[in-house]
Amino acid sequence: MEYLIVALVAGYIGWRANNALNTMVQAEIFKELGITEKQLIDIARKKGMKIEEDEEADSEECKVNAKIEQHQGVLYCFRKDDDKFLDQGRTRDELIERVRELYKGQGDVTIVVTPEDGADLIRS
Repeated sequence: MEYLIVALVAGYIGWRANNALNTMVQAEIFKELGITEKQLIDIARKKGMKIEEDEEADSEECKVNAKIEQHQGVLYCFRKDDDKFLDQGRTRDELIERVRELYKGQGDVTIVVTPEDGADLIRS
């Protein structure tokens, strides 16, 4: 009987760990593909699923920690955490607009750039 209880508990813990890992992997895949939560909700609604609205989700702020580089008059923006190329522009405003477009649907987008990561290149 003790072995059965141990086996059930171990199975439950394994199932929960697997579920958590799958959720994290799926979230990272969606992030890499540029699929937002709003897009997933829209797809679910089209398939007939009923989704409760989360009022706070619409007002959240999306912060993008970035690095800016300039080469031959073109500004390049990279994600700070993994150096992934986000976009480029010839002017500060063009670059900011393009990066914000990438994160469209994720709330108010704020691009955070520290002085050592090129903040002076996009300072107005």
